[in-house]
Amino acid sequence: MPHSFSLLNKDIQACITEKAWASPTPIQEKAIPEILNEKNPLIIAPTGTGKTESVLLPVLHNYFNQKERDPISIIYVSPLRALNRDLLDRITWWGQRLGLEVMVRHGDTPQKERTKMLKNPPDLLITTPETLGSLLTAPKFGDHFINTRYVIIDEVHELVEDKRGAQLTVALERLALRSGGFQRIGISATIGDPEKVAQFFKLDKVVRDTDTERKLSITVECPRYEKVDIALGDKLHVSPEVVSRLKRLKTLVDQHKAVLTFVNTRQMAELLSSRFEAWDKANDIAVHHSSLSKDVRIVAEKKFKDGSIKGLIATSSLELGIDIGNVELVVQYNSPRQVARLVQRVGRSGHNILKFPKGIILTSDPDDVMEAAVIAKRALAGQLEPIKTFEKPLDVLAQQLVGITLELGRMKTNEAFDLVKKAYPYRNLTIDEFISVLEQMASERIIWMEKNEFGRKKAAYIYYYSNLSTIPDETKFFVKNISTNTNVGVLDERFVVNNLNPGSLFITKGTPWTVVDITEREVLVQPAYDISGAIPAWEGEQIPVPFDVAQEVGSLRRRIADEKLDFIEYCMDSSAYVEALSMMKKQKEFFVPDDKNIWFESVDNFLIMHSHFGSVVNETLGKIISLLVSAYMGETVGTKSDPYRIVFEFSKKPDLELVKKVIHETKPEQIKELLEKSLLRTTLFRYKFIHVARRFGLIEKFRDYQKVNIRRLVEAVLDSPIYKETLNEIFTEKIDVEKTKEVLHGIHTGHYKMHDYVGKTSPMSNHVLTRLMQVPELILPHRPESEIIEIMKERVMDRRAKLICTYCTNIFYDIIRDLPKKIECPNCHSTMVTYAKGDEDVKALLEKKKEGKELGEEEQKKLKEYDHIATLINAYGKNAIVVLSGKGVGPEQATRILARKRPTEKQLFKDMLEAQKAFLATKRYWT
Repeated sequence: MPHSFSLLNKDIQACITEKAWASPTPIQEKAIPEILNEKNPLIIAPTGTGKTESVLLPVLHNYFNQKERDPISIIYVSPLRALNRDLLDRITWWGQRLGLEVMVRHGDTPQKERTKMLKNPPDLLITTPETLGSLLTAPKFGDHFINTRYVIIDEVHELVEDKRGAQLTVALERLALRSGGFQRIGISATIGDPEKVAQFFKLDKVVRDTDTERKLSITVECPRYEKVDIALGDKLHVSPEVVSRLKRLKTLVDQHKAVLTFVNTRQMAELLSSRFEAWDKANDIAVHHSSLSKDVRIVAEKKFKDGSIKGLIATSSLELGIDIGNVELVVQYNSPRQVARLVQRVGRSGHNILKFPKGIILTSDPDDVMEAAVIAKRALAGQLEPIKTFEKPLDVLAQQLVGITLELGRMKTNEAFDLVKKAYPYRNLTIDEFISVLEQMASERIIWMEKNEFGRKKAAYIYYYSNLSTIPDETKFFVKNISTNTNVGVLDERFVVNNLNPGSLFITKGTPWTVVDITEREVLVQPAYDISGAIPAWEGEQIPVPFDVAQEVGSLRRRIADEKLDFIEYCMDSSAYVEALSMMKKQKEFFVPDDKNIWFESVDNFLIMHSHFGSVVNETLGKIISLLVSAYMGETVGTKSDPYRIVFEFSKKPDLELVKKVIHETKPEQIKELLEKSLLRTTLFRYKFIHVARRFGLIEKFRDYQKVNIRRLVEAVLDSPIYKETLNEIFTEKIDVEKTKEVLHGIHTGHYKMHDYVGKTSPMSNHVLTRLMQVPELILPHRPESEIIEIMKERVMDRRAKLICTYCTNIFYDIIRDLPKKIECPNCHSTMVTYAKGDEDVKALLEKKKEGKELGEEEQKKLKEYDHIATLINAYGKNAIVVLSGKGVGPEQATRILARKRPTEKQLFKDMLEAQKAFLATKRYWT
């Protein structure tokens, strides 16, 4: 057997022969010798190139060469439970043939499997970072970790940039303390800063598949609509431009065996899927995203894999290597916004070493076209974004220190400090920072501290296992339409906390709504007929566009405007190039903002600063300028930004000179201090603080945020590790101080030149102000009140009414629409019949009265209410039951509605609708 396969033992070679693999893939050829020689490599290669086996086979070779083969010798860590399912099937194939016991353990593992695993632990354990943290403290199972000799970390690019990665690095040091050390191997898709990633997980070498990783095919398209698309757009309630993209996507699905379409948000996945459903009920396109249940996702994956459907619309939920079969083409709907994301997504196609990944980006507006073109070009050149890791996250440290106490009972402070500092994110941790975290946890009575030791208290168990995950447990809010008393969607806590108050406008599932009230678990809304200023529910989810990409978009704008560009260089077809050229020709008559020139333009009370600095820098710069201008003026100046501009909203005419003065006078070194002071008052700080405080045990994990006085809590812990970590999280994820300093310095030195534009509003500004209205392109039309009333009528008439005779206590039922105008008991023919909602036991109450038994105050009150209802039914018949069936409509409200002079059926339901809305809007204040 040629090449690196010949280095493996005969049993493994026999399995390779059974697989009919003639020779190793390039990454297998490079990786196998390194791992056999007990190196700690980071293996980097595209999806579908055999990365898993390049690591697994040499590890199995070394394992079977050991004298003693003990349980849990090999741990395979992957970040997704769904990926664990795939890995279990894949690795079990080898295990069955080689005599290797393989099991998977994560949060969804049934108790039966856990018990079995405890009695007979496997040789190879597949798990997640969180479950590994849990198992390290398990009294019996954890004892087997003394045998661990190999740890494989899969999809490291998914872990390294968030707190899950930092958590895993400390957990691995705890594991190394238990086992005495092990061989570490990382597996990753193509990633920026591979050497830094290797350092992060203490890997000593980067092994890359340079032979196949750049052979991508990527095209940027911008479909143009035709006249026939206008009629279809009316039918689907979308613009003709959107129709052109839907038609192109449908054509691509029809032309290929399996097309995976990526979108950037869950809501866009749902909206796109719904438009296809409205267009063609028999369409063979399914949807897949993280908010769908596991069962729904598995069914979609299976159907796509077996060819039952040809198209799948997904978010990042399918970026990782979940096996969904051979994808022939990847379509990215709108710009992917980041190079690494595009490479990862397109890499899901051509899932075979002999096939090259192929992707098409379907773009919309000129910003989208040029951004996608730049990202595509950088993807082909292998220019991925640099990695940004969390530096010494203190909330993760707190959780891991408590974990140590659960493992060991107690530990010396200096030994724990030395252990933690071995983990890359904590290499610069100071002893004072370390002690401050211990003191914080001791003040929460989770641990105890004395002299040079600390240990666990009873509360440690609940705290630790409640905080295994660093991903915030967000409360889900149901959006309830008070007009129809129906749920219309679900919002994340983050969006509710950051954006909504009574009176706020927002859009969900393509429809605009006005917030009436917010309760503990519901956002009560009514239809909004003015969509200006409405916020899309996915605004907070937008993927940030990096600084370098935004700068190159500026350069591209200039070159297109000067017609000095070969568009093939940017992977664009003619439709995309025509769109970009058309826009720049129009804009050229006014001005062309680019990578070196900043333009200011006033439109009404808006001041637009055209600046190609990317999402995070523009957001940071906008916050600074807005803060200082507001302080000068004594009134709030609002700000919004995107990767190519910052928009300031003044209460009256914009003060351009003041904005420029602030920019020129602000010193770069002042930025961080200014931001720290201003952030304290923001909803962003509040949101981040809640989750950091939960991870420290300061706030109970599932406590309602509305019941916590956050302002007082923040004041109480100023300068604590909780306060510092909240700022650290914001400065790592949402704000770029260093790059903003560079930009501000560049403006001061003339590297970036500022210009004023005065004249007719430019096309680019018209475009951005339209986008500022935040209306999604797949907006659905509003239902008029008449349609809502008709829907309400149908629902009411189809209900089954429970009726009770107050004379003989006979209970009888009927569908409301089938009731006669005059109601009477079918048993005794009495017309004194009452109506009960739900499971109320009226019969027992009436019989108690008939028997002369003493009634309590509440019972007397209820009986009086049922008598009132019977009187209404006797007087108004069927109409009384119709009105009383409304949500929150009692006998008093029903009397007022029914007492109108000869109300029409439409008026009756309209009055019911208003009564129902009033009840739902005020029910939280009722006792």
